[in-house]
Amino acid sequence: MSASISFDNLNDGQEVLLPFVVNGRIVAQGAGTPRVVGASRRIDDNALLDIGPNCGPPLPDSPTDFSFELTEQECPQTNSNYLLTIRAFDSMGPAATEISVTFRRAGPVLPGPGGTQ
Repeated sequence: MSASISFDNLNDGQEVLLPFVVNGRIVAQGAGTPRVVGASRRIDDNALLDIGPNCGPPLPDSPTDFSFELTEQECPQTNSNYLLTIRAFDSMGPAATEISVTFRRAGPVLPGPGGTQ
């Protein structure tokens, strides 16, 4: 079958200051008792990173919430766009479900005239 993946605090085109904690939910869908058995994330075309340990309740389960931090190391260029992809596998079959969102890494907040923001 498939899974439903959603972001709680990140929208397409959103500007974020790093570090930024991404929160979301994965729900396995289908007949019986489907479970989310694996989840990963990637920035642009970098390697997939396992987010299973960041899920609660722990995998395999459904629904499960995820939370992880985006860092400056992963997104080194300020004022640049990045593509975040979440991939989830469920117990109903070999296919994966993916969802992607584009975000913009905001530059540092600079002091205004006289040292104020």
